[in-house]
Amino acid sequence: MKAFIFDMDGTILNSMACWYSIGNRILKMNGLDEELPPSSLERLTLYQGMVMIKEVYKIEKSVEELEREVYEYIYGQYRNYFTLKEGTIELFDYIKENGGRIGLATATDMKYVKGFLENQKGIEKYFDFIETVKNEGPTKNEPEFFLKAVKNFVERPEKVFMFEDAPHAMEAAKKAGMIVVGIIEDTRKDLRDLAIEISDYHFESIVDIDRSIFGF
Repeated sequence: MKAFIFDMDGTILNSMACWYSIGNRILKMNGLDEELPPSSLERLTLYQGMVMIKEVYKIEKSVEELEREVYEYIYGQYRNYFTLKEGTIELFDYIKENGGRIGLATATDMKYVKGFLENQKGIEKYFDFIETVKNEGPTKNEPEFFLKAVKNFVERPEKVFMFEDAPHAMEAAKKAGMIVVGIIEDTRKDLRDLAIEISDYHFESIVDIDRSIFGF
């Protein structure tokens, strides 16, 4: 049986603009007229990003308080505004019709994933499992995260396709032994060459994927 794992933000969901700006939003909400470099939160979960911002900018509030401040905004974006990338449902249908299995593996907290599932009614039926990064578990920078996700399929990693937009996650999935498919539509321009180099296959968008690589 063919197995496929998809990243969420930037791969199947139009949500990266929110994540590129969330650090600056946190600073402004705390009265700081500063701008974070685009890459500063790239490899971090939201929780890790809050810890970094609190420490670097000497914010007195706790990490939990900072997260509560942005929770409604982020959840609202997932629940009401973020849209699926063109061709996602058609690709999922194709995989399922051919007997494939689909998993979702994301660095985004499950409480926000639930907003995504509520917004995209019916999409949950496609997923055989949903794996998220826990605050104290392996992150998407680490092969262990992907190996844990693969175990949901009881398949060897080299038989599982991983769809990603972030080079650091592609690299970790590659180290885990997976077949890495880069979807580079939302990959930052300064990282696109790296994403192309790391991935086994790369396509500009979901629509552009050559389905013959799946071997159905």
